[in-house]
Amino acid sequence: MQTGPKIAGNVDWHLKGPNRPFLGNGYTLAEGGLTYVSAILFTVFAVAYWWIAVEAPTLWQAVLLAVVAYDVQGGVVANSLNSCKRFYHAADIPAGAAITRAFRNSLLFTVCHVHPIIFAFAFGFPLVEGVAWYGVLCAAVLLVTVTPLYLRRPLATAFSLAAIIFSQTVFALPTGLEWLIPGLFLKLVLGHSVQEEPYRP
Repeated sequence: MQTGPKIAGNVDWHLKGPNRPFLGNGYTLAEGGLTYVSAILFTVFAVAYWWIAVEAPTLWQAVLLAVVAYDVQGGVVANSLNSCKRFYHAADIPAGAAITRAFRNSLLFTVCHVHPIIFAFAFGFPLVEGVAWYGVLCAAVLLVTVTPLYLRRPLATAFSLAAIIFSQTVFALPTGLEWLIPGLFLKLVLGHSVQEEPYRP
């Protein structure tokens, strides 16, 4: 059943400087606004919910939670932006610092996300669980990046769904932290690692 006309998008892989590793070169006001607003709203909710739900919350834990929540939620949205898809997966980028180019390497970028291990120390759940989730996250990104292009999105989706299910059931994180593992998989496995056509307005 036809639900509407097919939209012919304006696919454009051309990168224009300056390099913007977090939002992608040439991001639009709408793309930037959507990323920042959603990150702020989610961070406020995550910290408020955790503060109410746990016993004896501390200020330093709340600050850490806010920083990571903002990074993860902002990254989930940002890594799905057309501007970021273009920055991450274009054949080349304008000359820039080595760290700027490192952002384009999905596995290297993921290795830097030691959030589950930090949270294990900070919020008192077993360190082995934090290390295990970190290892699974890195392995999932590696597998996606070595998979043929036409299978990367469905494989990344399968990994992300599995992470959502298992992080809420068998290997659940403490109350108020349930969003961490699904967020990291959406940000890094389904977002950063999957090449998709970058559209412009």
